[in-house]
Amino acid sequence: MPISPVAKKIYLIALLLGLGIPFAIFFLRILFNTTVRTRADVSKLKVPFLAEIPQMGLEKKGFFDFHKVNRFDDKSCKIMVQQGKRDVINEAFRVLRTMNMAASMAVKGSKVLLLDLDLRKASLSNSLDIKGSGVASYLNGRADDYHPHIQTVVDNLSILPVGSLPPNPSELLVSDKFKQMVEEMRKEYDYIFMDCPPIDIVADTSIISKSADITVFIIRAGLFDKQALPALDELYTKGNYSRMAFILNGVE
Repeated sequence: MPISPVAKKIYLIALLLGLGIPFAIFFLRILFNTTVRTRADVSKLKVPFLAEIPQMGLEKKGFFDFHKVNRFDDKSCKIMVQQGKRDVINEAFRVLRTMNMAASMAVKGSKVLLLDLDLRKASLSNSLDIKGSGVASYLNGRADDYHPHIQTVVDNLSILPVGSLPPNPSELLVSDKFKQMVEEMRKEYDYIFMDCPPIDIVADTSIISKSADITVFIIRAGLFDKQALPALDELYTKGNYSRMAFILNGVE
């Protein structure tokens, strides 16, 4: 009888490789993934934790079909919290209502204003497809009143968009006119949510925070690097932002 090749030995090696390669791929993905994924990754932060919001619409069709986390997509963003809905995303925001987001506050009957202060990209205005003049026009003196530019999103929820992107965002935000605008809005609305650009990329957010009662830092699961967590604690310890807390967003 032939002594080589030994069929059983070949089958055994093939079986071990077939089992070992997928596990090796999973292990390497976990080993080289330095981003925040779950609440356990942020459990040691000193910054108060508000809630975690699940990522909606994830589909995994096969064993190797991994979900790719994308950055903010204007076209895929929409108002998820609605009156009477009891799905996962709505329940998550109800849990968060100890300091909730704008749509949840509007659902419970409060008068809410979304104030888009990302004067460099206007991400919030673009995501809701809000056009026309807004904050920039009022602050740079082209509009005498901001009220005509406020638009309704849903019941009890309005937005003042950015409008045309200005060449000097920081100068507009540091002006007395901005402070006066916010003080007027405080008298007209129960809650004002000011959408800001990322912390430390530009000076805008630190300027805006002086007019805020509480600062909510959004950590996007799958994108925020764990190595940046100590910097977040440092911001909290130094008191750079008033009553700072964080939300873990996009959890699988």
